Amino acid sequence: MNKIEQRLAAFFKRYIAAFKANDTDAVCACYATPCVMSTPEQALVLSEHNLRETVAGILQQLQQAGVSQYHISKASYHVKGEQLIAVVDWQFIDAQQQVFTDFVAIYHIVKDGEQDKIASVVSHDQANSAHSEHLITL
Repeated sequence: MNKIEQRLAAFFKRYIAAFKANDTDAVCACYATPCVMSTPEQALVLSEHNLRETVAGILQQLQQAGVSQYHISKASYHVKGEQLIAVVDWQFIDAQQQVFTDFVAIYHIVKDGEQDKIASVVSHDQANSAHSEHLITL
């Protein structure tokens, strides 16, 4: 595993742990602010305060749905200079081991001091997944 793969693996392990712990502050700590969150339904530019509200709402929805596992089925990255893009295929699994949702997310990850953080994330239907040749082992 090269240094970029190690960085991304460590980052996504921290990100998943924050979701599993239902920890709003820990999830928010994975984002640079301001940041962009985009889904097929909406695109948001979020300040630190708006990010916290948005993440708390997402975590509440996942908790109400009984989501207990966050599975990455495939992850890859592309890097050019300081630009780091990660493409991740997600499955969120509920307590009955059923897929609550699956989607692909494209992350623009930046360095914020010594930590990697998400500057923007764009989520799409799983059918739109496209990966680079640089796979990440998670």
